[in-house]
Amino acid sequence: MPDDDAFTVDVVGRRRQWATTVGLALVLTGCASGPEGSADGGGTALAPLTHEEELERLAVDFGLDPRSLPQVDVVREISPEESDEVTSECMTEQGFPPDRQGGTMSWTTPDGQLLGLNTALYVCQAKYPVAHRYRESLSRAQLELVYDHQVEVMVPCIRELGYDVPEPPSRERFLERDGAWEELGELEPQVVQDAIRTGRWESYQDFLDACPPMPPQDVLYGG
Repeated sequence: MPDDDAFTVDVVGRRRQWATTVGLALVLTGCASGPEGSADGGGTALAPLTHEEELERLAVDFGLDPRSLPQVDVVREISPEESDEVTSECMTEQGFPPDRQGGTMSWTTPDGQLLGLNTALYVCQAKYPVAHRYRESLSRAQLELVYDHQVEVMVPCIRELGYDVPEPPSRERFLERDGAWEELGELEPQVVQDAIRTGRWESYQDFLDACPPMPPQDVLYGG
C-alpha cells in the first residue's frame, strides 16, 4: 500500500459521459475507491439521481459517515462545461488545490489526509451540482444531434490529425445504444495524450476547442 493516496479526476471520461450520467469520474491510484460516472454502453439509459441521492452515493463511495458530514447548501447549479474550473476553485478554497496537467486534476494526500480530501470533494459537489437537465438521458432528437455532430465535425477533425477513425455505426445503431460509440471513445484519450506529449496542445481544453465531441450546449439543450 503506498504512503500517499492520489486521486485523478478523469476529465476526458467525464466530458464524454455528462449527457447521460454525471458525477465526478474519479480514477484512483492507491487503496481507496471513488465514484464512477459512466454509462454501461448497453443501450439502457440510467435514470439520473436527485441531488440528495447523488450526495448519498458520494458519501458511500468516499467512505464517509453521513452523520459526520456538514450541512451544505447549494450555491448554484452549474453546466458540465463549468465543472472543471468550478471544482478547481472550490477545492482550492477547501485547502486542496489540484495539480492540473494534461486535462486532469489530481490530488496527492500524504499524512493521513485522505478523509479531509474526500470530505472536500463531497462539499464541492454539494455546493455546485451539475444542473438536473444535463443529468437526464438525452432524447432521441438530442442523440440525433450528437450523431450528426460527431460524424460531421469530430471525426473529420481527428482524421485530419492523422488518425484512422473506424467508420461510424449506423444512425439507428447509435440511437439504439444511447449514443455509445466505443471505438471513438477509446481513440479520443489517445489523441489527447499524443497531442499533449508532442506539444501540439497543452491541455484537454485545446482538444475540446479543436475537435469538440459534443454539439454546443445551446444547440443540444436550447438557449
